[in-house]
Amino acid sequence: MKIFNKSPQSIQEEDIQELIDGKVIENKRIEYKKELPGQGDKDKVEFGRDVSSFANASGGYIIYGVETNDSGEPVGFSPLQVNVDQEILRLESMIRSKIEPRIPGVTTVPINVEKDVLIVIYIPNSWISPHATKLTNERFEIYSRTSNGKYPLDYNEIRSTFVASERTFDRIRGFRTSRIGNVIANEMPITLEDNPKIILHSVPISAYSSSNVVDLSLLPENSVYLEPIGGGISDLRYNFDGYVTYYNNSNKVCNDSYLQVFRDGSIESVNASIIKKDKQNFRINTIERELISTVQRYIEIHKLLQTELPFVLMVSLINVKGFTIKDSSPIERDFLIVPEIIVESFDIDISQTIKPIFDTIWNATGWAYSANYESGRWIPS
Repeated sequence: MKIFNKSPQSIQEEDIQELIDGKVIENKRIEYKKELPGQGDKDKVEFGRDVSSFANASGGYIIYGVETNDSGEPVGFSPLQVNVDQEILRLESMIRSKIEPRIPGVTTVPINVEKDVLIVIYIPNSWISPHATKLTNERFEIYSRTSNGKYPLDYNEIRSTFVASERTFDRIRGFRTSRIGNVIANEMPITLEDNPKIILHSVPISAYSSSNVVDLSLLPENSVYLEPIGGGISDLRYNFDGYVTYYNNSNKVCNDSYLQVFRDGSIESVNASIIKKDKQNFRINTIERELISTVQRYIEIHKLLQTELPFVLMVSLINVKGFTIKDSSPIERDFLIVPEIIVESFDIDISQTIKPIFDTIWNATGWAYSANYESGRWIPS
C-alpha cells in the first residue's frame, strides 16, 4: 500500500482511493471514520482512545470522510463539509488536552476530494509510550490496538510497554557504544588518519522499535547529501552494512572521513582531519560549523529514505584529552560521549537544536556554554 511508503504530507486522494479499491479493511494500522468526532466530553475521550491506541501500538492512520460496511471494509468517500482549518485546530487541541504524555510526530493533513475534503491523522509508533487518555484530572486509561481495533491495557501490559520503551533506548545507546568501540579499535569500513575523531550518529528510533529496512538504491543519485563530516566525496559504494562514502584529500594512504548509511536508516559519520593530534587547541568554530551543515545534509537523507521521526542525534569526540578551547582548561578525559538529543521534526533550526551538544563540549573545557551564540543564534566569534 502506497500510503505506508509516503510522508503524511504527500498523501493524495488516489492513495485513499487505492485503499477503497483494494478493499483494505480496518486493521491495526488503519481506521476509517465517516464523520469527525463530536464536541461532547464522551466524544473527546473516545477520540483520545483512538489516537493513543495507535501511538501505543504500531502507529498508523485515522482517515475521516470514508464510509465502511459492517465488516470495516471501505465502500467509498463521504467527504466532510466543514471548515477544514478550524476542524484541524480542534482535533489537534483535543490531542493535546486528552492525551498524556504528548505524542511526538502526530500529523493532521487535509485531502481534497472534489469540492470537499477528507482529514487524515498520522500517528507514529511512539518512542515514549504508553500514552494515556485523560478521563478526568485524576483518572486515566491506556489503550493499544490489534487488527480487531483498540482495547484497554491491563496492568501487566502497561508494565511491558514501559519496559519496551526503555529497551529501545538501551539498544540505541548500545549501538552507539559498539560503533565507538569499532572506531577506537580501527575496525571501520574505511581506514582513517591517526588523529582524534569526531563521530556523529543519527539513528531513527523506528530502527529499533520496529522492523525497518530502507531503500538504499535512492542514495547514489543523491550523493550531494552523502558527504561525511567536513565535506567532500572521493568514492562511494555499497558495502556489507549498507552504503558508504569517504573523502581523501591529496591521495594520502589513510582517509580524512567517511559516511556509513545502514540498512535500517541509521547514519554514522566519522572525521579524522578537523582535530589534529599535534595541535592541542580545538578549531571549535570549524567543528560547530561542520556539524551544523552535516546534520542538515543527513536530515535530507532521512527524508529521502522516508525514515520515520523522531531520530536520535549523538556526537562523540575520541582521543581529545588535554585539548582546549580558546586557552581554556584542558579536557580531562580521552572520550567525550555527549548526551543524545531527540529530533522530532524535519523543519527545525539545526544550529538551535544542537546547541546543547556544543554547550557540553565547551563545558568539558571549563566554559559555561558555547560562546558562538548570541540571542540564540549561531554567530561564531
